[in-house]
This record gives sequence, C-alpha cells and structure tokens, in this order.
Amino acid sequence: MREREDGARTLARLKEAGLDAALLPLSEIVPLRPAPPPRPFRALVATSRHAVPWLARHFSGTDCPVLAVGEATAGHLRQAGFADIIEGQGRAGDLVALAKALAEGEGAAFLYAAGRVRLPELEAGFAAAGLSLQMVEVYDTRPRAPSEGELARLTLGGPFGGVLLLSRGQARAAERLVREAPDLLSRDASFFCLSEAIALELSPQFGKNAVWAARPTLASLIEAIHRGHERPGR
Repeated sequence: MREREDGARTLARLKEAGLDAALLPLSEIVPLRPAPPPRPFRALVATSRHAVPWLARHFSGTDCPVLAVGEATAGHLRQAGFADIIEGQGRAGDLVALAKALAEGEGAAFLYAAGRVRLPELEAGFAAAGLSLQMVEVYDTRPRAPSEGELARLTLGGPFGGVLLLSRGQARAAERLVREAPDLLSRDASFFCLSEAIALELSPQFGKNAVWAARPTLASLIEAIHRGHERPGR
C-alpha cells in the first residue's frame, strides 16, 4: 500500500522471496522546493529516501555527514553522491544518539530534511537531548483513493489473505479502506507490520491479526511472513 514507485520495489522484493503479492498504492509523494537554510550544519538528517533529491540538489559534493534512518535511505544517499553516511537501525528516534556523538559544543546544529507528514519522535528526541535541529519540509505524502475498477481487478482471484504495512499512516489508511471495501481481504487476513508501533495503530478488530517483524527491516518482515510467526496485536 506504499506509493507507486516505492511500492513497485517492495513488490519485486516480495516476489523474489516467493510471495504472491499485488500493489495497491494508497498515497503519493509530492516533492516540495524550499530554499535551504543559510547556516552551516554539523550534519544532515534523512528519515526517508524521498528527502534525498532535495539534499542532493543543495548539499551533494559537500563533506557534511548525513544521518540516515536505515539501510534503504543510506543506499539512496550513496547513489546521490554522499560519502559520509552514518546509518541508523531503521527507527528515526535512534538517530538522536548518533547525533549526540557528532555534536561538538553548544553551537552544533543539524538540518532535518523532513516530510510534511511525519511522526514527532525525532524532533522530540533532539529537543530532549538539547540538540539544535532545524527542520525543512521537502516532500509531502498525500492520500490516494483507489477506484472501484482498480479494487475489482485486484479481487478477481478472490480476497487477499494479508496486507503489508510499513508505516503508521499505511495502517490507518488500510483500515479505512478495508472498512469501505470489505471484500478486499479474507475474514481472517493477517496484517504484516514492519514494527509493533505500526501494529498498535490498528483497532482491536484488526490488531488481533497483526504480525510484526523482529527488526524494522523488510527482510525481517519477509522472514516473519514465511515463518507464519503470529504475535497478539493487543
């Protein structure tokens, strides 16, 4: 249920892993074009690959390090020409500790290339740690409603037995869609979530069928799907 470009990559990974899957985008990414702030920064911060084009446009070729939320974002940064990348473990809040290790004195400032729709953990974590974080919104995530024809084509072979959820926003959007189109999923369908936090976004009706990855990576989630490892939602 990711936006189309990211969703196509995820779909390919699922099929490579031997899983029968289909793509149904419930969002779209819209780039924004703000000017970069003028001050120097101790490091740049990216929690999504969608921030990379803006960062590359304004900071590629500089020696400024970049804190990347995880492996996928780090890979896109390398492809864009960034050399000094400090990779997190997949959770935005974990970047705070990495930033503290980089901070040099009270004047150290970090630039966060953010999405307009985002969770508060990163900014709250920087504030709690006493770190200066300047945020610039460089892309927006906008909802996309699938057409009746699109839903009908997807369910020609019958309802799906599960849905992949990689963000809290996807969890909320998927639940709304399933309530509006109940024939999309089977009654006992599983909700495969990248993390427990995403599973907790689901209502008890759907959360009881939630399965989440041991680590917040797609590879770990695919392992959980293959194992059929179920954990209680709530």
